[in-house]
Amino acid sequence: MSEFRRSVAYPWALTGIFAAFHFVTSMLPYTVLGTGGGFLSWGMISAPIVGFLLGPFFGTVSILIGSILNVVVFNPGEILGPVILTLAPASGALAAGLLRANKPVGVITAYLIGFFVFLIGPVGLLAYPYLWLHAITLLLVFPFIVPRTRRLLLKGLHFSKEVNPAITVISVWLMSFIALLADNLIGGAIGTYYFVYILLFDPTALASVYMGIALVYPVERIIASVIVALVALSVGYALAKSYFDLPVLPTRQMTIEELSEEEVQSV
Repeated sequence: MSEFRRSVAYPWALTGIFAAFHFVTSMLPYTVLGTGGGFLSWGMISAPIVGFLLGPFFGTVSILIGSILNVVVFNPGEILGPVILTLAPASGALAAGLLRANKPVGVITAYLIGFFVFLIGPVGLLAYPYLWLHAITLLLVFPFIVPRTRRLLLKGLHFSKEVNPAITVISVWLMSFIALLADNLIGGAIGTYYFVYILLFDPTALASVYMGIALVYPVERIIASVIVALVALSVGYALAKSYFDLPVLPTRQMTIEELSEEEVQSV
């Protein structure tokens, strides 16, 4: 283990650094087909990358700090609400971190909570088809649970030299896509309450908006998942060749195969 990881201050220093990174990216608008009405930012992309690098705890805390600073300084929450703009990207970071830390059950739990919150909300019964891609994405989490595929995907997420590079690419892209759809699910679920009960939107009209983008938002998320995966792959391979450890990254000399089952569970 490197001297860096022995320091209690080390992960918190990284948390602050990546919070600043997310703060900056959240100021940059991201839209492909306009489904976000101009409200999507590159913070949607930086969140799962930070979660991937720092893990489920420090990654989520980092994104929460960066998002809160963005809301306080630039007040975009006046339109979408500060809760949406903090919890949605934090959900993406959490999902990415949980998958890399070999805790997929936490991701499934987050998805089920998102489904429940959306469906019991003011437009849930009117716009439930909006969740079609989220339901499919939930199924994509299960290969991270099945023993045979779980170990293979975990090797890919930790850039093991023993695994086929194609597996690494698939693993990282799956993580990116699942994390981005978690962001979208939680943000969309909270948004139904905010727009109806705070901004006083008509539920029927709001449901039509959700239904109108049900076949469009997937395009933005798929493109975003490719960007996230490319960045994560580039950084991950670079870190795998160095001694610069991150909170959830095994040291360079240690491969997944050398870990005991208990150690794999705690990575």
